[in-house]
Amino acid sequence: MSSQLTLTGSGFRDAGTSQVSANTPDDWKIACDRVIQKFAAADRTFTAEDVRAVVGDPPHHPNAMGARFLAAAKAQLIVRVGYCTPARSSRHANALAVWRGLRP
Repeated sequence: MSSQLTLTGSGFRDAGTSQVSANTPDDWKIACDRVIQKFAAADRTFTAEDVRAVVGDPPHHPNAMGARFLAAAKAQLIVRVGYCTPARSSRHANALAVWRGLRP
């Protein structure tokens, strides 16, 4: 028998998110969180591409951006309202989440 815990899909996601977040510089995480908060306070939808245009690419791993959005969603700051096609060709036209801030 394996001593490894059996994880669900969300368990694997959370473990990966924790790992990438731990390896991301604090100054980039803080800047990213501030921009997400700014967009969340505005009465409009936004995507990670909008945030990336302000704070730049994550310095350690591309999944760091998703980790910040997941943290904001878990904190009930934002909610996913749909999907769109990303403008960046490196995204290979995969689904890009569209977010909106939650009103307190």
